[in-house]
Amino acid sequence: MMSSLQACVRWADRKSFIYLTVDVANYINPNIQVEKNSFLMTTSTNENTYEVSFPFFLSVVPEVI
Repeated sequence: MMSSLQACVRWADRKSFIYLTVDVANYINPNIQVEKNSFLMTTSTNENTYEVSFPFFLSVVPEVI
C-alpha cells in the first residue's frame, strides 16, 4: 500500500473566519471534512495520494466553500 504525501497548506485567520488553501495540482475526487475541532482532506492525482489533517486550536463553525 502506498503512503500519502503531505500537501502544502496556507492558512490565515481572523476573528470571524479561517482562510485555508491546500495546494494540490490536478486533484481527483477530493474528500474535505471540516469539524468543529479538526480539518481533514484527502485527494489523489494520477501519480500520488495526498492527506492533510490537523486540529484547530479553538472550536470553529464548519463551512466548506
